[in-house]
Amino acid sequence: MPRGLPGIALALLAGLSLPGVAAAEAAIACDVGSEAKMTPLVELYTSEGCSDCPPADEWLSTLSREEDPARTSLLAFHVDYWDEIGWIDRFADPAYSQRQRVRIKLDNGRTVYTPQVMVGDKTMLDWRDDRRARGALRAVRERTAPVSLLLRVVVEDARLRVGVRAEPVAGQAPGEGMLWLALYQDGLSTQVRAGENDGLTLRHDRVVRALKGPWAVGRAPVVGETAIELPEGADPRRLGLVLFAESTRDGSAWQSLNMPLADCVR
Repeated sequence: MPRGLPGIALALLAGLSLPGVAAAEAAIACDVGSEAKMTPLVELYTSEGCSDCPPADEWLSTLSREEDPARTSLLAFHVDYWDEIGWIDRFADPAYSQRQRVRIKLDNGRTVYTPQVMVGDKTMLDWRDDRRARGALRAVRERTAPVSLLLRVVVEDARLRVGVRAEPVAGQAPGEGMLWLALYQDGLSTQVRAGENDGLTLRHDRVVRALKGPWAVGRAPVVGETAIELPEGADPRRLGLVLFAESTRDGSAWQSLNMPLADCVR
């Protein structure tokens, strides 16, 4: 168990199980629950084909080293619309490009670009001003989350079995929302041989390797279960999960939960 679970998370855990997990396995399942205050989710939309993106990638990596992983969730979504200029980003996925477009639309915006950093319904965070950006994260942490989250994970040889749960906090009425689960990987590097970054070796952390969901979130608790295949040859100690809930109306963040798998393997 990565860290002590608050009382509300312990109550949620009683209703969260993974079918097929034997009692012995369940005893070593890894569990983590969210706190009462919000944990900000930072989304970076980036591409190996974009010459302006490496500094933003490094900024996100710096956050991953310096910010408390229990109080900060970080994800790098590699988009595919740069692939057509000569370099195919192996981490890109059309689903991530679509997520970026939807997030912009919910914010009544029209411009999709890279690198673009989002925190909740703020889709144009100025990551170059590091002091102000970190101040925005601190401001999010001062808010009370309208939703509580719980993750339970069993790490197998080539996959994860994951149970998720979200429940509105008593007295809160968040409305209609979505619950997502992302698998990320740290310590990646690529020698780029074409496009705007030709000749560079790019290094990445918090790269989204799989995105599961959405599960609908409303006024009642929601429980979901899924399996995630691990990237071939990946060290589980360099992987992690982020569970996050957000509004379908405007993309505002309700809560996020980061689980480094290094805390779950021996």
